[in-house]
Amino acid sequence: MRPFLSLERHYAHRVHDSGLSLPLEADHGCVMLRRRTIILSLFLLAVIAVFVANHSSGPSHEGRSVEQWFRLYYEKSPTLPHNSPIKSAFKAMGTNAVPFLANRILGDLTPRKRPAWMWKLPTAMRPRSRITEAHAAIQLLVNQVQPPGELLVPLLEPGLNSARADERRIALIALESIGSGKLLARPYLERALKDSDYRINEAAAVVVGQFGQQYGGWAVDGLLHCIDNPQCSLSHSLNALLCLGTNSLSALPELKERLRLETNETRQRMLSNSILTISQRQPKPE
Repeated sequence: MRPFLSLERHYAHRVHDSGLSLPLEADHGCVMLRRRTIILSLFLLAVIAVFVANHSSGPSHEGRSVEQWFRLYYEKSPTLPHNSPIKSAFKAMGTNAVPFLANRILGDLTPRKRPAWMWKLPTAMRPRSRITEAHAAIQLLVNQVQPPGELLVPLLEPGLNSARADERRIALIALESIGSGKLLARPYLERALKDSDYRINEAAAVVVGQFGQQYGGWAVDGLLHCIDNPQCSLSHSLNALLCLGTNSLSALPELKERLRLETNETRQRMLSNSILTISQRQPKPE
């Protein structure tokens, strides 16, 4: 087997074997030209991709597409004031922006290693983190749009039914944004509260707490299941239970039994405080 030859030696042999007198430097210059051409082509493709994305179909506001508004929000959200025109744009687009935002929540959230050259591109052309992008879309749904469940739940179904825990979790978190039709999310939340993955339990508990007494009263049994999971955040489960108002009264016997069996002092204190708070909701005898 011939030993590995460097690029320069390879071209030197080629010139020698062909009987040509082309200098090695000239051939090396051709190689460098090809490399520059490839790099320039990749750069132009990146520019075209950004242009197409920014002018994609979908709702628009004041001459900017929903994609352009989202990119502005993604880049500036930590510093945006409450009355920011960017936030106002999504409020103005309303439910028309929901399919776009739901699409940013769904899909593979696995972090990918990026080539070093990507981070040398201008900020607007750099790849965006999928998980950060998903959370930005959820913030807009929660704070600016608050879509009806009839619209949002079907759009999130691929994520809610995903085999991947991270995709189910992010879709569950997005259910918090539902403005009306909250009960449409119940089947997914009931299943999530009893999921084998504690992160799914916690995400569902937070949403149930946000739904409150009127729309979350059915969740008592599921929250008790979360409390029994030592990996699941006890504070998440108890806070959600406390948000259910008088619905939580049915959990008192179970909570007292768990307190009796609990050996961890911190958990004992949390359970005791919750039992006291819930007990005060019992109607006083006349």
